[in-house]
Amino acid sequence: MRIKTETRIFIIISMGLMVFLFLSLITSHFNILNHIKKSESIDEIARRVFIIKSLSDDISIMEYDERITEQLDKNIRELNSLIAFQKRAFEDHEERKILDNIALGLDHFENSVKDLYSNGRDGQKKRSILYEEITIGSLRMYELSLELKRKIHAQLLRKKNEDSVVLFLLGALLLFLVFFVSIRIVKKILKPLFEIDDHIERYTDSLDYEEIEIKEDNEIGDFKKTLNEMHRKLKKTLVSRDKLNKQLTLNTQYSRELKKEKDIAREMEKKANIADEAKSAFLTNLSHEIRTPLTGIMATLELLKNEITDEEQLSLLDMSYNSSLQLKNIFDELYDVVKFRTGKITLDKTTFDIYELLAEIHDTFKLSAKEKGIEFKYEIEEIPQMIISDKTRIRQILNNLVGNAVKFTQTGTVKLAAVFKRTDKATGQILFSISDTGIGMSEEVQRNIYKLFYQADLSLTKPFEGLGLGIPIVGKIVEKMNGKIFLNSTEGKGSIFKVYIPVRYFGHSEEKNGFNQKAFSPEKRILVVDDSMINRFIVKKILHKYGLKYDEAYDGFNALEKFENEEYDLVLLDIQMPLMDGFEVREKMYELNSDVPVLALTVYASADDKKKILGAGFDDYLSKPFEAEELIEMIKKNLLN
Repeated sequence: MRIKTETRIFIIISMGLMVFLFLSLITSHFNILNHIKKSESIDEIARRVFIIKSLSDDISIMEYDERITEQLDKNIRELNSLIAFQKRAFEDHEERKILDNIALGLDHFENSVKDLYSNGRDGQKKRSILYEEITIGSLRMYELSLELKRKIHAQLLRKKNEDSVVLFLLGALLLFLVFFVSIRIVKKILKPLFEIDDHIERYTDSLDYEEIEIKEDNEIGDFKKTLNEMHRKLKKTLVSRDKLNKQLTLNTQYSRELKKEKDIAREMEKKANIADEAKSAFLTNLSHEIRTPLTGIMATLELLKNEITDEEQLSLLDMSYNSSLQLKNIFDELYDVVKFRTGKITLDKTTFDIYELLAEIHDTFKLSAKEKGIEFKYEIEEIPQMIISDKTRIRQILNNLVGNAVKFTQTGTVKLAAVFKRTDKATGQILFSISDTGIGMSEEVQRNIYKLFYQADLSLTKPFEGLGLGIPIVGKIVEKMNGKIFLNSTEGKGSIFKVYIPVRYFGHSEEKNGFNQKAFSPEKRILVVDDSMINRFIVKKILHKYGLKYDEAYDGFNALEKFENEEYDLVLLDIQMPLMDGFEVREKMYELNSDVPVLALTVYASADDKKKILGAGFDDYLSKPFEAEELIEMIKKNLLN
């Protein structure tokens, strides 16, 4: 804050008066000291004069005495020296005149004394005159010294009085100045400050602040300007604070709403998980209830096909079997959809013969292609025979894509091709290419082909059946296997699906052995454990066909009783049975004899189910419904091992 001119004048006057008062005090002090020194000098002169007077009295009374004469001479010399020295300290004319008179009197006294000692002995009358002159001279000097002393003391007193008056006047002036300044402070500073205080108190923490009127052109005015500026900034701060408070309130409200929505979402997710678990449990139970009779139907039809030779009857059996197979595929697709949605789909990697799988796919669809009058081509180029991947999922991919190609092609050709591309010594990719000359797809159909339940034609007169699940499931499976799928289609001309599946490989396998008579010698006995009489009947018929001995048990207790009392080379064990399930039966059989392989025949068909079953100690696993060759292949593998 800059200092105004009026304030500067007050400060300069105050400092000048204080300096003047200080210098006056110092001057008065030195004057008093000077007068005190003068007084001390006069006292010394008076003392010397008094000594000389006393010695002169002795001279007038006594005869000549050399000792007195020496003292008198000494004091006269010292007094002359003192007067000569002190004359420089006395500036006053009268004071110097008195000192001169004392000096003259001293000289006259000294001459009289000398005359007394030199001539006083010759005449009595002259001697008396000299004595009288000496006495009068000493008295005169003494009186002069006393007069000078009184004069000096009077001057000292007068000086003290003058200094007192000066100090009084200066003090009064300072007091007046302080009073004047106090009035100015009250008028110029305190009163405006009180006004400022009242103003601030009225408008504290208020946005309706009225700025203080600035009348002063001094520090108070500057202070008012600063205060107004400060309140303008405070007003902005308060406005910002109110905005922040509103935003904070909104954020708090939003956080509460968000928390509420999250709670609702968690509750909905919880309910959805419960619903998914209930759906999965229902699907599992439904799987068991459907697969069990479906196993009986398909196995019975397969057995009848091997025994009947009439062409018409065989045709009817084929239609029945194909319908059962179609029902099984539809149910498998629905089951896969649920598993994909719940995230429970898993892969089961095994070592298998890819040539055998491709031949199986070709055999499955060549008859239906022939019946429609279309050509089904089948090409394989340089693929390692034994690969490691999920055989079931690859079969599912090819069945869907080849099945759709045959279904949507009326004339022309369907082609299944497979090419292998190595990435290193143990891994590579198989490119499956499925092409057709069928109806093709529009761009809209191609954009939506991987959506569940999507169908290009939803009319009641649509020429092709299906739920719209095959291609979406294929897409999910390929993604799960870290593969890629591509579609190129032209409406009215046909479609090409290309699927890349990463695999591991071992090269070519040894030549397949035919039917192993040693493995299926009459001495081999197999225990079939299932609570379903139909399933036991079908398994027994298959075993009988291959010349194997068998025994059956209708529940877990019956199976354990026979297993403990009889000797068996292998056990076929159902999982879901009343009273005692397959897991408990397997555990007790292991305690009785751990060398006998126990194989699971069950309607639990997922990879998780297989993992759980094999982890519980089962030696192998086959899901229902199954084909006779699958069962025999699994039995042969485990008996050989």
